[in-house]
Amino acid sequence: MVNTGIVGKQTIEFNNVFYGGVSPVLSFSSRLRTTTINQQMLVEVQEEGATNWQIVYSQTGGSTPESSFTEKTVSLPEMAGKSFRVRFALNFDLGSYYPTPDDSSGWFIDAVSFGGMSRLSAGEEETLTSTTGSITPSVGEYLWSVAPIISGRAFPSGMQIVTIIPAQPAPGYATWAAAVETSHSLPAGTLANHPIGDWDNDGHPNLVEYAFGTSPVVPTVDSPRFPALLADPADLVLRYVRDSALPDITIAPIASVDLVTWLPLGDPTAPGNFSDVAVATDGDLETREVRIPRSAGEQWFLKLKVTKN
Repeated sequence: MVNTGIVGKQTIEFNNVFYGGVSPVLSFSSRLRTTTINQQMLVEVQEEGATNWQIVYSQTGGSTPESSFTEKTVSLPEMAGKSFRVRFALNFDLGSYYPTPDDSSGWFIDAVSFGGMSRLSAGEEETLTSTTGSITPSVGEYLWSVAPIISGRAFPSGMQIVTIIPAQPAPGYATWAAAVETSHSLPAGTLANHPIGDWDNDGHPNLVEYAFGTSPVVPTVDSPRFPALLADPADLVLRYVRDSALPDITIAPIASVDLVTWLPLGDPTAPGNFSDVAVATDGDLETREVRIPRSAGEQWFLKLKVTKN
């Protein structure tokens, strides 16, 4: 950087916005050639949303020209936890100067590095017509800086580290079974190859244990997710809990009058107002109730059919 006679500042500003960690540090190699006392070499930072630049390093000219580069380190504790911009500036007050456009005068800067801070890039602007908005980032780790710009003025931003991961497919029965086999030192395929088997002999096939979140190797007498009959004077009610994060299975209620022929929902010979309705949710767990109205002279049986898709 060298003055050409214009009073004021020449600047080199980085395009990126930075975010200070616990101990942000700026390092660079500096070589000051022939200058005058009317020139000041500066490093300045500006917090996002602010209007003024803050001097964090200064060197006044007029000293003996330096024959080599020296490393300078500037600590920026005041920028910890803030987003900010960085620039180098050569300030010239009225007076004498050396305008030679070669390496005999001016300020030379090299090997600029940033430590303890993150570099924000790929900024995206969105004009909001209400109080909400959205963007769709790709997979990766981001340091998000959200700063409102109102009437052309940027206000202080908010920061948050966000990690976007690929959508994870549901583990599925095979993955679940393999994990149980490994954790209990069972031969591969003991459970995975036998979804309708009952390894622990508790009366619940392996696929049913998977569907209702119980162990296929430890006998289970009961579970809050298992289907259970409810006392109701108007309807025959069967309540159960379905895990919606398991898309590779289907749980369907079926009804029968003789325990031989079982009728699914929607069957023309199924009882009237036969229904299966969600009554509560807790994350992926959905509590459902199967109902058949009680009618004089009719006796119905209910059960759930678990199948692998």
